[in-house]
Amino acid sequence: MPFVLSLVHRPSGYYRALFLLLSTVLFTGCAQLGTLAENTIKSPQVVSQKIQVSKMDFNYIYFDADIELLNPNPVALNLDGFNYTLDVEGQPLVTGDNNGLSLKPSGQANISLPFKVRLDSLVKLAPELMKKDQLEYTFGTLLTLNGPLGLKWEKPVSVSKVIATPKLPEIKMPKISLGDVSLSGLQLNVQLPVNNPNMFDVSVEQLSAALIVNGMKPVQIGKDSETRLPAKSETTLDIPLNFSWDSTSRSLLSLLQNGQLPDIRLEGNWKLNPELPGFQVQQFDFGFEDGKMI
Repeated sequence: MPFVLSLVHRPSGYYRALFLLLSTVLFTGCAQLGTLAENTIKSPQVVSQKIQVSKMDFNYIYFDADIELLNPNPVALNLDGFNYTLDVEGQPLVTGDNNGLSLKPSGQANISLPFKVRLDSLVKLAPELMKKDQLEYTFGTLLTLNGPLGLKWEKPVSVSKVIATPKLPEIKMPKISLGDVSLSGLQLNVQLPVNNPNMFDVSVEQLSAALIVNGMKPVQIGKDSETRLPAKSETTLDIPLNFSWDSTSRSLLSLLQNGQLPDIRLEGNWKLNPELPGFQVQQFDFGFEDGKMI
């Protein structure tokens, strides 16, 4: 059977590197092979590394860590599987792992690692973290790449980002004042002081609640117009209520005219929209009882 030599089309650099390596084996011996490989095969490069927030809410922050690798050689390289960590203010928070990959000759490879942080885990890790307006998150890993003839490179990756920590606004003690009184009924003004503890504005897009005063039957209150809560400040939501005359409205009138401080309970929900990139509008249930938000 005749011998047939089959040549597969490859980049010219591939055959140049192969020729140099084979020549070394034939003329200088294996002892020089490793040295020549190191001089011929170039180190791969980490050309880009970044961490960014893809979206967030009052419960989670969703991250994307992106790493871009470059192989400048005419031969393929292999990336081993690796572990990674996410630290917050220097304390370990998230760990994970990822499979390896093959880096094509003279090619690039992108590694994208999505993960999320549950904000209440910060409280468990260190309660003082939630008192800060923003926190520094650091993504870190060590990449190991393998080349021909036992060549190996280790590439450390470390990238940080400072991110605002979202906190829920808090409803303070509601106030009720007497408005107009007429033959047809009376008007009450409900005032809801709301504290925004964040370093960014938050908009209340909608609020609906059942107001219970001194154990009387619930009265529905609501606010459909958007109200902006400026950063680091308290804003009062004014909600007017109109009552026709009945036993409840007469009891309320007597209570307020006598200057008595009523017992107030609230049960409802509101839609909150913080002014942060990637933040999604969220609806939350809330309650107010015994002088505090629950």
